[in-house]
Amino acid sequence: MSFKQYIKHKSNVAINTSIEKFIQLYLYDINIIQDNIKKILDQLYSKKHLDSYLVEDEDILTSKTNYVKHGLSRKWTGYKIINKSAQADIWTDTTATTDDTIFLPLKCSADVTISIEVF
Repeated sequence: MSFKQYIKHKSNVAINTSIEKFIQLYLYDINIIQDNIKKILDQLYSKKHLDSYLVEDEDILTSKTNYVKHGLSRKWTGYKIINKSAQADIWTDTTATTDDTIFLPLKCSADVTISIEVF
């Protein structure tokens, strides 16, 4: 990278050279910062739990398939039970026909109120 010299004095040649070196070092530092930010963002974007939704106080009943509205606006990939009001097994109803971009079909072994993280 070179700059035009507008004044042709010897002292300005030294100033232009030092400015050029300063800019090169500045650009080098910016590139390092950009690389570090990219590494951090790549790690964040690779986490499935980053784009998750917490559904709280959802009543799950044994008598039926429970369709939990998850709010992701995309197909869910998994879920984690955060809190349960009673001892119960909770599982995905794989026989249910539903729109996976809106609902998570769940069944349970006992009536329970849950908080669930859907991702």
